[in-house]
Amino acid sequence: MVSRLFETMTKTGYIADKITKHPATVIVSAIVGFVQIVLWILELLGYLKRPGLLTTLGQIALYILAALCVFVFYRVFNENRRLKESYAKIHDLNHCYRQTLAETSLALLSLPAGDKTDVKERLLHIEKETLGKALAIISDIYEHLLAHEVVATVWLFDPQAKTVEEYVNSHDGRKSTRSVRRGVPLHIDKNTRFCECKTIKDKFCHYHSPDLIETGNTKEGYDDLVPHYIDHYKSVLVVPIRFRVEEAGEEKYEDRLGFLQLDTMSRYQLNDAEHLALLAAFADQIYNFMSLVRRNYMFA
Repeated sequence: MVSRLFETMTKTGYIADKITKHPATVIVSAIVGFVQIVLWILELLGYLKRPGLLTTLGQIALYILAALCVFVFYRVFNENRRLKESYAKIHDLNHCYRQTLAETSLALLSLPAGDKTDVKERLLHIEKETLGKALAIISDIYEHLLAHEVVATVWLFDPQAKTVEEYVNSHDGRKSTRSVRRGVPLHIDKNTRFCECKTIKDKFCHYHSPDLIETGNTKEGYDDLVPHYIDHYKSVLVVPIRFRVEEAGEEKYEDRLGFLQLDTMSRYQLNDAEHLALLAAFADQIYNFMSLVRRNYMFA
């Protein structure tokens, strides 16, 4: 009974979050708040007569709407505060990539002529280490926004076998309830979050489930080869790490390196609006970084 009540409250909060962030809600709340202030001033100055029943009911409705106005503005203020806290993190993320690329270029240039021994292995190590740091920053950004623990993961894609394999996640080396699937290839067709990563919203290709329990109980269901996945994440958002060229609405070329996944144990937290747009931008950064580093494999 308690868990069902908590589930209902969580889902209601998720819907309320979308409503209170809508521009129309903010505008209506602002107008109602202004009208209520004017009425209070008129009442204090004695310009309003003793209220009748309808006037009283109207004032009660205005009080309720004024309370909604305060709540909406609090949500907007709190959202802005958390966004400001994330700005510095985004700067740190860009600096992380830039610093690594600069140091890698200098290291390669300092190699003696003809000495290209183990360059590929060194670059792989640098790439993985940097992505781990970047994912930790991405995780921190979303934890600022959601106030819940979030795990960010990069999955590498094998186009020949049509499988993905966990490459690195933001909680490597940290205590986490997350299971590590390193070294275990997962077939895309048997993992909904990858095979269905085709939904397009505002030009962003992705897969989104605010509640995997609810998604798993639908007619379409939810497939995941990770054993007992529900013990590790209950809300998930996935975007491809790729470069794609289209002509006349048809795909001409695609270079898909993998997938960027964001998940959390908290249900109804990740959305397919601003969270998706931000994650898609991070995936593009990862693609640019990986393609720049891997281009150096020509030295091997």
